[in-house]
Amino acid sequence: MSKQRRQGEEDEANYYHDRSGNKEKSLYLVLDDWHKGFTIRKIDADSPDLSASPVPRLVSPERGRAMKFAALGGYIIATSNIHAGTLFYDTDTAGLAVGPPVPYALLCGSNTFLISGAGDTLFAFAFHFMERPVSFEAMAKPPTMEDDDLLPTDWSWRSMLTPFTKDEMIFSYALHPDGRTIFVSSWSRAVCDTYSVDTRSCKWTHHGEWMLPFRGRGYFDAELDALVGLHEDGYVCSCQVASRSGGTTPQPEWKMADERRMWIPWHQLEFRLRRM
Repeated sequence: MSKQRRQGEEDEANYYHDRSGNKEKSLYLVLDDWHKGFTIRKIDADSPDLSASPVPRLVSPERGRAMKFAALGGYIIATSNIHAGTLFYDTDTAGLAVGPPVPYALLCGSNTFLISGAGDTLFAFAFHFMERPVSFEAMAKPPTMEDDDLLPTDWSWRSMLTPFTKDEMIFSYALHPDGRTIFVSSWSRAVCDTYSVDTRSCKWTHHGEWMLPFRGRGYFDAELDALVGLHEDGYVCSCQVASRSGGTTPQPEWKMADERRMWIPWHQLEFRLRRM
């Protein structure tokens, strides 16, 4: 396992939708499978074959430093928390372009990315290891611009206020089924809290001194009508979707599967679910 993967790099897997709206069964994987950086591979989702040649290869800006990747619309976005430069890989044209620079608030932090339900906005949380409060940034395209005329440099970042102190870190998070509300659980030595933020109004709501049961990201499963994620003990868990109503609410009911342990704490640095 490479040094980048040990530092918590997360692979991105994403189905490709062409701009006519038709769904092609192609899967894009970002892998740290060579000594200088990462490769993006396009494979058939029905018969995966990693022996195919990579689409592009990306050299890490600094050896031993992890990069972060996010799938946004038809783009795969590559970023670093050390350098402000970003790269946009267009899955429709196989073109590679420079995007808007990462804002200062995301540099030198531990960054977490989340895509809006509509797939038109990239949200990022940055934890700065108790040096300053958690940052919350959003990157979106101009609302009046058509996709055919859009260039990666037309996207822009904006800062959003957060209720967190510098002693709090993001423990878990999930996108509500409405596609615009993000639930976030924070942890510190003194207290744990769960909030939600309406990403349109930028309004935060405090729901109580409890946390979502999973570690990292949770995903909404429509068949279960529940959020599904990985518990810190290594098992898959699910919980009811929390209410968006204001004021203090009780922790949603949750349960943990006991059939299969996905990972063993402390034996593996990181293990995450991915929606396929």
